[in-house]
Amino acid sequence: MQGSFWAITLLVTKVYSSFDCSFNSTYPKQYVAHRAKAIAIDGVLDDQVWKSSKFTDDFVDISTTVVPRLKTNVKMAWDDDYLYIGAVLEEPDIWANITSVCHCNNSTNDQVIFHDNDFEVFVDADGSTHNYKEFEMNAANQDWVLLLNRPYADGGGENSTRVYGTDGFDIVGRKHAVSIKGKLNDINSVNKQWSVEIAFPLQQLYQLNAASHPKDGDFWRINFSRVEYHVAKEFGEYVKTNPVEDNWVWSPQGEIAMHLPERWGILQFSTSTRFDTPPKYYDEWQIRSIAMELYYNLHSFRDANGFFTNDVSLLNNPAFGCAGSIFVANSTDRFTGYINSVDQQYYAIIDDLRFLQVFKRE
Repeated sequence: MQGSFWAITLLVTKVYSSFDCSFNSTYPKQYVAHRAKAIAIDGVLDDQVWKSSKFTDDFVDISTTVVPRLKTNVKMAWDDDYLYIGAVLEEPDIWANITSVCHCNNSTNDQVIFHDNDFEVFVDADGSTHNYKEFEMNAANQDWVLLLNRPYADGGGENSTRVYGTDGFDIVGRKHAVSIKGKLNDINSVNKQWSVEIAFPLQQLYQLNAASHPKDGDFWRINFSRVEYHVAKEFGEYVKTNPVEDNWVWSPQGEIAMHLPERWGILQFSTSTRFDTPPKYYDEWQIRSIAMELYYNLHSFRDANGFFTNDVSLLNNPAFGCAGSIFVANSTDRFTGYINSVDQQYYAIIDDLRFLQVFKRE
């Protein structure tokens, strides 16, 4: 039954033999970050930990198989206080129009960094898809910091100093720098690349999340994006020739949308002194994938019928056969789904606002 009250349905699932319950086809990129001694943040990736660390795979197009025309690669490391990011961006045309930001509201200058070519970091420390952090910087070392209480598609909004002034969210204590092989805003320069180093205080990254200080073997969700415009050299300066930018990312999103945290890559923390530590499989991946299938299917059902259903069988999704059981509690315009793994080791809770929690039974 549907209505303004909450109804609960239990679906004891059956396995569809032809369905791949590993969800390996959508398993995202993964990186093992090793412990580091304090890094000098100068934009040059010459510290010992960077020499020992591996680069990520080349960035890819956010939504297609088109190979980006310029290479982008990232390294990650950490210590007791910071998550360190180092990135190298191949670039023959190094420019930035935003050369100062006030981190204040009612600003007269442009503080939206992605109006320039930029490098972006997205972090979801607890994998809940809520209260995740975004950081953007350009080649002039100007930055934009924001917190999203939830994705924009779920009614989320930007919390930042740009919106709320001194009351807005900020990553206090962050450090970042740019190094340029070439010259900024010089059309006559022969440019090769710009590189960045960033140090994020760990406590700031898991603020308002259920996560805590990372330990060996812990997982966070993270992704990186590069915004790149086509430009021409006119009247002594760089001019955009197409207002539509390219979006290149580390772990592909499948569509032009970074604010889908469930699709971000996986950051694995390691205390090993060996820098060839293999990635450890993210054991929560299966139940997280089932939970997100439930989220999307229920929203599609509401779009078609005007209400959320508690009858999961109506969704006709073989992925649900990969769960041990699924409960749905719903009203007309809200739902909460409860998913148990087949082995009962994990259970997940997902709601209509995409808030996802995963628990491991002891």
